[in-house]
Amino acid sequence: MPEATKIARNIRPLEPALDSLDTHLKSYGLKTDPLSKELADAYEGSFLYGEHTWGMNGEFGGRRIWSLEEWKKKLPIDRQKRFLQSFDDHANYIRATQTIVQRELKTRLEQLANSVNVEGERIVVWNALPWVRSGIVDVNGKWLYAEDVPPNGYKTYPSHAAAPAMPVLSDPPGVLTTPFYTFTFDLTRGGIASLIDKKSGRELVDKSSPYVIGQFLHERFSKNEVDRFFKAYSRMPGGWALDDLGKPGMPEAWSQAKALGNVHATAPGQPNLGAMGKPGIPESDYLATTPANWTVQIKRTADTDIAVLTAGDTKGLAKAYTLTFTFSRHLNAVDVEWGVTDKTPDKMPEGGWLCFPFAVKDPLFTLGRLGGPINPATTDLVPGANRHLMAISSGVAMTGSDQSGIALCPLDSPLVSLEKPGLWWWSMDFIPKKSTVFVNLYNNMWNTNFPLWQEGSWSNRVRFWPLLNEKASESLAVQSMEARLPLLAASANSKAGSLPATSTGLTLSRKGVMVTAFGADPDGNPGTLLRVWEQAGNAGALLVTLPKGMKALKATPVNLRGVSTGEPVTINDGTFTVTLGAYAPASFVLD
Repeated sequence: MPEATKIARNIRPLEPALDSLDTHLKSYGLKTDPLSKELADAYEGSFLYGEHTWGMNGEFGGRRIWSLEEWKKKLPIDRQKRFLQSFDDHANYIRATQTIVQRELKTRLEQLANSVNVEGERIVVWNALPWVRSGIVDVNGKWLYAEDVPPNGYKTYPSHAAAPAMPVLSDPPGVLTTPFYTFTFDLTRGGIASLIDKKSGRELVDKSSPYVIGQFLHERFSKNEVDRFFKAYSRMPGGWALDDLGKPGMPEAWSQAKALGNVHATAPGQPNLGAMGKPGIPESDYLATTPANWTVQIKRTADTDIAVLTAGDTKGLAKAYTLTFTFSRHLNAVDVEWGVTDKTPDKMPEGGWLCFPFAVKDPLFTLGRLGGPINPATTDLVPGANRHLMAISSGVAMTGSDQSGIALCPLDSPLVSLEKPGLWWWSMDFIPKKSTVFVNLYNNMWNTNFPLWQEGSWSNRVRFWPLLNEKASESLAVQSMEARLPLLAASANSKAGSLPATSTGLTLSRKGVMVTAFGADPDGNPGTLLRVWEQAGNAGALLVTLPKGMKALKATPVNLRGVSTGEPVTINDGTFTVTLGAYAPASFVLD
């Protein structure tokens, strides 16, 4: 469910941000609307979307009818509606969360913008992370580069500081350059063929790869690949396991049917009757496809260079495809956005990927999973775990022996494969050797709880950046948090309020520590609940500095149920120090 999953991946970091913003506004002396119930409802919707046992079984939806048109003709309308509605009901959980969080954030950001002591039209940019940072914000269709916004604080800018995009370059040069990169595009495969990092002089693209950076790859699978996966993975030869994880009744691949002397088999490109001899079944051999005949346009703003690639030939997979590459003039990173218009629905097994073939020799992989990073080449992966398709929280880093390399953060989807696309693959011992990352855009691998085909129009974003003598886990944590939790902004045109134009909020003494709660304690303890979670792999003392308006004398350590776990720590002049382990969480009630 790529559209709903995109909502989930983007809205979840904003849930604790909303909690924190509300607490900060109260510390400034502003009165805000009650939030506890709304925030609890948002978290509940997020949890319910994450629960996977939802939706109709594939058998109910007529999974053995492989032509979608035949499915629609043969299945009663009421059953079709129930089948499709179940997935819409599931998606509505995270849509409700999005509605709550966006509404409550908008109200509070506008309240902040109207409260600063600046007359007339202004923009207030708020930073939801506990360290100072810079970034680009979109304000009513105009872009503003906000520099050095304080930790969990805000900064005010005049409205004219936001600028629209500049005209498109009608005849872009073959080789383009930005403050950080020199690069060229491959308009046959659609992507970056060469990318030179100016700081290190390194070529970041693996020239030996059959792919280019940002290339869109669509896979259609045959019965051969599906059966191979099921045989390797399932402990049961049939029954519910086959219904859930296999594709029973799927037509034979043309090549296999021909070898078996199947009289119904037809050559690729011809109407395929499949193993059951039924007309209208799609061609059934494995096929890897990339749209062709790409064109490029270059747009420029005061702070970015933007290249938009458009596919001339979509191979019948969709009405349109675009690839947008954004090069910041302030941050040494590249943003890639894939967009599809009216994807063609198909019940045959399929999947889509963005390809990132990076030039890192003998890479050490660091995968930012929930709770901490893992190395897929070591015992971090227990026997039986999926080595071909992994869900990540922050991103993937690949480093060589000299500690240089590349890191990547998928903003809109959590699934990645290393070295090769991982749908319908499973093994006990696969270890990636090549520094190529595939970000999954969509798939219809599972028959139960999820739709049997993907359709619609949506986009998917990925950010990557070079590493140079950096600690991979630290860069991955910090840069991914900044990518997934961007600066937030609101505009106002009113009389001046009473708050200063710039203010600092909750501050932590080192980067890479998340604030996952800063607000009312849902367990009922009086005071303010503060939860922090170390993500960069750095253990040691952590200095916590509270917002100036917050009056608290002690920080009592508690567990996840709000029960005290130790003696209170004294808060002196709004600060206290705790010892925080690598990848460790800690919770405190401040009162």
